[in-house]
Amino acid sequence: MEEDRLAWVAKLESRSREYDDARYLKKMSKTTIYKLPYDIVNVSGPSSTYAPRMASFGPYHHGKPHLKPMEFHKERALYRIQARTQVPLSRFVYSLMQVEQQVRDSYCDIDPDMSSEAFLKMMLLDGCFMLELLLFDGRLLQSPSLNGGAEPAYASVGREDFGSPSYILSRFDPIFSRHGKKHAFTLLRRDMLMLENQIPLLVLKRLLDAGKEGEVGNNVYRKCIIRRPEQSSNQHAPLPFPMGIDLIGGCARSAKSLHEAGVKFRRSKRQSGLNIKFSRYGVLTLPFIKIDNHTAPVYMNLMAFERMHPEAGCQVTSYVAFMDDLIDTAEDVSLLSSNGIVRNDLGSDDAAANLFNRVGDNIVLVDDSNDHTCQIKRQLKVYASSAWNVWRAHLRHTYFNNPWSLLSLSAAIFLLALTIAQTLYSILSYYTRY
Repeated sequence: MEEDRLAWVAKLESRSREYDDARYLKKMSKTTIYKLPYDIVNVSGPSSTYAPRMASFGPYHHGKPHLKPMEFHKERALYRIQARTQVPLSRFVYSLMQVEQQVRDSYCDIDPDMSSEAFLKMMLLDGCFMLELLLFDGRLLQSPSLNGGAEPAYASVGREDFGSPSYILSRFDPIFSRHGKKHAFTLLRRDMLMLENQIPLLVLKRLLDAGKEGEVGNNVYRKCIIRRPEQSSNQHAPLPFPMGIDLIGGCARSAKSLHEAGVKFRRSKRQSGLNIKFSRYGVLTLPFIKIDNHTAPVYMNLMAFERMHPEAGCQVTSYVAFMDDLIDTAEDVSLLSSNGIVRNDLGSDDAAANLFNRVGDNIVLVDDSNDHTCQIKRQLKVYASSAWNVWRAHLRHTYFNNPWSLLSLSAAIFLLALTIAQTLYSILSYYTRY
């Protein structure tokens, strides 16, 4: 009886002898597409934030009932590519077979019982569908719309003259038509940015190579919206302001509060990515951001990727944390909008403020003294805590924003000057007389 109770001990001992930690770590080093843990999916936000709505890409959401209708259009994408390239199906399949294990290793959690045939078919259809979406809609080959990032690698895809289909009924196509661009593409594009709804870039490269339709680089969406490569080398530049132990935390001031302390806001150039700058003259330069219904899901998935992938860095998370500090109320949104930094498509400034406050609740960020955004936060704290800067800003906001106030101040200074001159004249006349 006692032996039966301790049977689990024997099982653990047997498993411990077979366990190889190096093998597990080697597997994790190959993983790039993750399944989200419970605390992110069920605590950080609603499941709709991280789940696809129209199409699955990869195994994690494959076969879900509400996504099955798009499987038909995935096959259509394959047929369209075949008709255009005149490449036999076997060439695409063989190209994927050569890297099947490498593609499987990209996923952290995949059903080991999924057959090779089922896996390759899924990668073939998902990959062709994604490529056809990217190649069909020229706008998807430009800079990401959330921020003015650098041109993504998809723009380097060698494109031929795809033209419109020869048959007159093409305008009724729900996906590959102008109508599809206006409606279906918006949700499909969002689905392609879900962390759990990804396929390896290797699949796209293999399909493009097999179809001889061009090449695709390595700089995908997240890299495009962060910052230009030449800017990343300046990430560890020394601070122009002194550091203090109490300055390690967040910005702790909203845009309105910083504005009242003398900080001026400016929109950065289009190709500056997520790069934030603060000059010694009190000018905070921020990238342009469009706030709409897709902003929260996209940023939350990018932040989830940075949390899950050890080598990703935390640039997006740092940027969102910074913006969460800046945006507390509708007044902050209005101030940033008036300076061309924010375009609010949600209908009200309150809604935009609530969105960033909600996204900010999901941030898991450890301050890094070498992080560029953390340095900007320290600089802002030093600048905003200066009594001289606050007084100068108060003077400017009170007397120099309104032309009538400026006129009144000028008149007062003129009258004061006249009074002083009259007093001096009286004194000089008195001493001259005697």
